[in-house]
Parts: sequence; C-alpha cells; structure tokens
Amino acid sequence: MAIATLFCMGIALVVILLSETLRRRVRVFIHKNFYRSKYDYQTQWLHFTDLLASARSSDGLMEAILAGYSGVFGMNSGVLFLKSGDNGPFRWAVAREQAPVGAFFSSNDLPVRRMAEEGWIVNLREASPEEFSGAGEFVRENSVVFLIPLSSGEGLEGIVALGRPVHEGELYHYEDYDLMKTMARQAASALMNLRLSEELASARELEVMGRVSTFILHDLKNLVYTLSLTVDNARDHIADPEFQDDMLGTLGNTVNRMKLLIARLRGLPEKQSLNREEVDLLLLAGESAGLAGGRDCVRVGGSAVCAHVDREEIQKVVMNLVVNALEATEGKGPVMVEVGCGNAPYIRVSDSGCGIPEAFRAHLFSPFRTTKKKGLGIGLYQCRRIVEAHGGRIDVESAPGQGATFTVWL
Repeated sequence: MAIATLFCMGIALVVILLSETLRRRVRVFIHKNFYRSKYDYQTQWLHFTDLLASARSSDGLMEAILAGYSGVFGMNSGVLFLKSGDNGPFRWAVAREQAPVGAFFSSNDLPVRRMAEEGWIVNLREASPEEFSGAGEFVRENSVVFLIPLSSGEGLEGIVALGRPVHEGELYHYEDYDLMKTMARQAASALMNLRLSEELASARELEVMGRVSTFILHDLKNLVYTLSLTVDNARDHIADPEFQDDMLGTLGNTVNRMKLLIARLRGLPEKQSLNREEVDLLLLAGESAGLAGGRDCVRVGGSAVCAHVDREEIQKVVMNLVVNALEATEGKGPVMVEVGCGNAPYIRVSDSGCGIPEAFRAHLFSPFRTTKKKGLGIGLYQCRRIVEAHGGRIDVESAPGQGATFTVWL
C-alpha cells in the first residue's frame, strides 16, 4: 500500500510538473492562499529586464517583449502590433504563433482611443470584438484576452495582444494590471530607444552620403575647370598641331578620371585604402599640372624623386593645389610646381596671386569653409586627409597680396 501510494504520488507530481495548465493553477492557488501578493515584482522586473537586455536586434527585442508577457501571465499566444506612420493603423510586427496577416487596430477604434488617452488595458472578456474595425476576426480566432498599450511621451507606440490562456479559468485583478502597466512602460522605453537608435543610424548614413557627395562634386568641379580652360585655349590655338596633341591628351586624361570617379561611385567602400606603389613625383607633378589646365602659365621643375604613394590620390592633391593657384591668379599665373627631397620627398606649389587672408588662416583646412564665391570648401580638407593618410603633412606660407606656397611633405 505504501509503495502504491508513493507511486501514485510520483505519477501525480510528474503530471503536475509536465502540465503547464496544472502548474499555472498551483501557482495561482499558492499565491492566492499563502502570499499577500500574487507576484514577486522584483523577480519579475529583473527577469523582464534581462530578457530585453539580451536582445541583439529589433526583432529580438520585440520577441523578448512577447516572451516576457506570455511567460508572466500564462498565455500561449502573443502578437505585438506597432504603429505605422504618424496617424496610421497598428499592424503586427512580431507574433509568437502564426502571423495575423491583414489584421490591424485602427486609431479610431474606441478601445484603442482609450488606450492612447488613458493608458487603459483592454480586457476582451469585457469588450466586444465588433468594436475593432480591422481585428475582430483575429481577436476571436486567437481567443485574445488582453490588449496592453505600450505608450511613450509621444503617444501610443504599440499594442501587445495576449490570448489563449494556459489556465482558462484564471481570474485577473489589479495586481495583474499593475504588473502589465509596469512592464509596458519598460517595453515602450526599450522600443523608443530602438527607434531613436535607428533614426540616428539613418541620419549618420545620410551625413556620410552628404559628405561623399561633396567630395564627388569637388572632383567634378576640378574636371570641369580643366575642360573649361581647354575650351577657352582652343579658341586661340585650335590650329596649332602641338596644341591639338596636348588637347587630345588632356581630354583623354579627363575622361579617364571621370570613368574612375564613376567606378568609385558604383562600389564606394566604407573606408578607402591606399594603393601604394613606387611613383616618380616629378613625372606625377607634370601629369597633374596638365590635367589642371593652364598649359601656358604652369611650370613644373625640380629633380626626379621616387616615393611609395597612391598615384591617384597624390595626383588629386597636386591637381587641387594647382587649380587653387590658377584661381588665385585668375588663370594668368605664373604657377610653379617644384619637386625635390630635403628631409623627405616634397611637392611644392607656389603662386603670386591674392594670398590667403590672415583671418582665414585658422580655417584653411576646415571642411565647408571657403573664401571663393562658388567654392565648396572641401579641396584643402581633402588634400590634408590624403596627405595625412600617407603619413605626411602640408606646410603653408602666405601673405595677403603676395601669393601662397603649399608644400606637401611625404
């Protein structure tokens, strides 16, 4: 008899442990009759916090919210609805079971308005599904019991729908509602932080694209300047065979640089790496000066010096400096480009133009700052970034009305 009794008790214990319904009933019975509070709020809050903190994505966060609610309140079904747009309906975002395709809660539904205005938790055992214009069928099919508002300072952010209770006969009272509201505030705060983070990431992407576009516009401006000088000189020298050869070379180089620019736009990397090679700086300076135009007023001299650099990037630097010098002298020159080697290889660009105003010297390499009427304020900033990426520096000597000298040390 004793063995049989123990065996039966063991079977009963196993059934209780394996049955979610029985476990839920036992838990409710114990809390109802032996504890003052139905829930250990500290334990529930810490558990819910851990669930939210463990999420590593937006979907993971929303799934954690549903898992927390379903576990605490003994529900087999849970769906999170989020607001679409400023005044749009609430559509499902995450579902623990089958997604309720087509179901939505309208902002004009009376229960939804009460949730938005008063933070009211809807108990659908006391409300009719017909009150919902787009979710009545969903409410009936999933035996939805609760609609819990997730509100932030900006209004109703989402709705948690809980249904199919583990224990159909379980009664819910103020303690359940209090805990639902506490968890809702925490969940809404987490969703708000997620939304703000996504908006910040989007804003940073737009900022990056804006800066990239500015660099591209600057490169195009230099190329257009080269073509403009070529067209102006062609009016006077088009019959000169030497000029014709020079013009064809300049046009070919400009087209190649435009093709390179287009290729970079197609697959722009997040962080461009330098493609270093041994380069004759004197030859590079001559090619760059030719691309910048002003064939009659730019002089290239010095000694042949080799350096381990990215040809395209350093060519861009020399082009920028020569174009600036030509603009400072209104295209008349003279502009001197000198290549040499002192303590390190250098390229020096000098002009006798208007010089740099003293008040502007502190902002010389700052982005989007310029003294030109049609300038973008990006050229010298771009030059410094390229040179510093090579481990070099740019020195500047200038006085108002006496021209300027830029020395690129590599």
